Amino acid sequence: MAKNHWRKDIDLGIKDQLESLIEEVHKHRISYKRSKNPSAAQLWCALAEMSKQMFDLNLRIKLLEKVLKDSGEKPTHIKEVPSKNERADLMKIASNPQKK
Repeated sequence: MAKNHWRKDIDLGIKDQLESLIEEVHKHRISYKRSKNPSAAQLWCALAEMSKQMFDLNLRIKLLEKVLKDSGEKPTHIKEVPSKNERADLMKIASNPQKK
């Protein structure tokens, strides 16, 4: 557990995201441990996981934009930066995309 000691000091604003990313990357451990440089391979896996998440989010955004455009509705209020509570709610939704 000494190796993971640094994780307890991570800012609470990103701690859940970090733990989630570590869980996802851990699924690829057999592959990155076979590498000549497992640490670098592990980082590449993390980068690929994040890239996949961004790609999926962009697809969802495009779908939502199309639905809004096709419905003729226009958003009435768009904020640049969601509040801390809104971010927490969005993270819960994003963590469980099948649940509504």
